[in-house]
Amino acid sequence: SVSSATPAGVVAAINEANLGITAETLQTGTSGNYVIQIIGQTGAENTFSITSPPSDLSFSSTQSAADASLTVDGISFSRASNTISDVITGATIALHATTSGAASVGISNDTTATKDKIKDFVDAANKTINAFGDMLDRSEGGELAGNIIVRQISREIQNFITNTSSTPGSTITRLSDIGVSVTRQGTFSVDETKLDSAIAANHSELVTLFSANTDEQTEVGVANRGIAGDMAKYLKDLTNSSSYFSNRTAAIDLDVVKYDEALTSLETKMQSLQDRYTKQFTTMQRVVNEMNTLQDSLKSSFDNLPYNNRD
Repeated sequence: SVSSATPAGVVAAINEANLGITAETLQTGTSGNYVIQIIGQTGAENTFSITSPPSDLSFSSTQSAADASLTVDGISFSRASNTISDVITGATIALHATTSGAASVGISNDTTATKDKIKDFVDAANKTINAFGDMLDRSEGGELAGNIIVRQISREIQNFITNTSSTPGSTITRLSDIGVSVTRQGTFSVDETKLDSAIAANHSELVTLFSANTDEQTEVGVANRGIAGDMAKYLKDLTNSSSYFSNRTAAIDLDVVKYDEALTSLETKMQSLQDRYTKQFTTMQRVVNEMNTLQDSLKSSFDNLPYNNRD
């Protein structure tokens, strides 16, 4: 229902009804004159009509809802939106106008996203290396100081970043070729200028360097997976049921159970020993008290002997 017989009141009533359409007022250019525009959702299935407008309003359809139609490699497609992402794998097609003949489609790589992901990868690697460094630092009381297995794992992660990729390109073979270098602290920094140049000139090799040019990487079996794929496989193996960490964790858990049992047994023995010593102390205290009583009695007896009396 319309609470106010004004353009704003009609627009508010339509929007509050949640009919799947949106109403808005547009000024015609003449002061105080407005028109009401009603917009529905895209696609032929979302066609709508107004069958009983208010008596003092009239609506006319300026554009009917329709599907976008296109033909790619001889195959026809119809979609409700002009932005289509399920026709060409990995690409989004934006339709801006109709054509009477064949149209060429330009596909460009999203270099900004690629750059951001590489920087995120380096940041994550640095956080991991720093975390390992803190745990292995004996001077700072590191929890895993002296653990050669964890120290080796830290070196292996660094090697993935510094060594040649298992799927190198002809120009780009390792991360240093795209501007990723080692700092004095053993972490990594990114030369963004060099990275930008590598992305612009050798994007396909960069993809191969990291992922062996596939987004269906498997973590099963032996394969050259690229830097990201190889590292993911390595880290996966470190946490599986037969890995060092799993076995070591299980051993520590077993030790904790054994220590708990030993502590319980020790507490029982200590309680038994305390009870025995308490009983012995109580008995000895009673003996001492009895001896003190006897001493007092003897002293009193000696003091009262006839030859000890003095007038």
